[in-house]
Amino acid sequence: MIKKVGVIVEWDNARLSDVDRAREMLRRLTAQAGEVAAQSGYTFELLLIYDPDEIPDEVPVTVAAECIDRARFPGDVRILPAPSLSYYDQKNFGVSQTDADVIVFIDSDVVTDQGWLKELLDAIEKHGAEVVGGETYLTTDTFYERLCAAFWNFDVNRGGEGMYETRNFYANNVALKRSVCERFPFEPAETFRGQCASLAKKLRTNGIKIYRVRSATVSHPPPEGAKHFIHRAICQGHDALLNDKIRKRSLLGSSPLGSLFRFGRSLINSPTRIWSRRRQAKLGAIGMVSAFALSAAYSGLMLLGELATFISPRLVRQYFSI
Repeated sequence: MIKKVGVIVEWDNARLSDVDRAREMLRRLTAQAGEVAAQSGYTFELLLIYDPDEIPDEVPVTVAAECIDRARFPGDVRILPAPSLSYYDQKNFGVSQTDADVIVFIDSDVVTDQGWLKELLDAIEKHGAEVVGGETYLTTDTFYERLCAAFWNFDVNRGGEGMYETRNFYANNVALKRSVCERFPFEPAETFRGQCASLAKKLRTNGIKIYRVRSATVSHPPPEGAKHFIHRAICQGHDALLNDKIRKRSLLGSSPLGSLFRFGRSLINSPTRIWSRRRQAKLGAIGMVSAFALSAAYSGLMLLGELATFISPRLVRQYFSI
């Protein structure tokens, strides 16, 4: 039975995206927490985790003061510095700072849709799930966002209802029982992202089922500007090479030949992905051609990141870190 819910917000992604998204996320999150508390009696603890070496103290403090009415929030709000801790480390740190029965991870660059929090908590309270994620979709407000939505990492918003079993979850949009978080934290890795996939595999190996709720949706922005687009692609290439080298232990996959194979496969698969997303991304013929061109550029930058990592593993982390 749930008594207390800990909501952990990392402030690492707020370095890379429009802080207005973080403001809107906090407004919606606090409103939904109030609604859920009124219906269920849960108490909440909201933890904002940030690295003071990367983000000035006044940024999360000011944004929280603007967006959260602490007198009406159904629990505590804590802003915690976590020096030198990056994305996944901030999440682990947040877990260590709360005694909540359920941990909810939500990122500082996503915006929740109506009912998101209730859907996740109901899946745990009413349906017995131990790990349940929502659907993360890409925004489509501008032409650039629609182009990215046609090919980038997250899917478009396909709608739907119901809960289903899956193999993975998004670390930006998931709820877990505290006992699971304590037994299975995010593990250290040399990659920038992807630890959630490794954790999901470990959970499945240990007999813990992973679910998603189709209607528990949050919107995610595409890379913010040219610099973030370039850095994100190069870092993703860095991770792709290291995943084959470390996780798959593949000599061919972690070689330039493996990188060229992944680049070619991406170019071949991109038209199919763009075609399948064209309606939700609101793209016509010109938009689909433009999306393919942007996708090819992203894949080329990923290839560059892979080759740079093959030559010097520290090169990407030194100059293109996200």
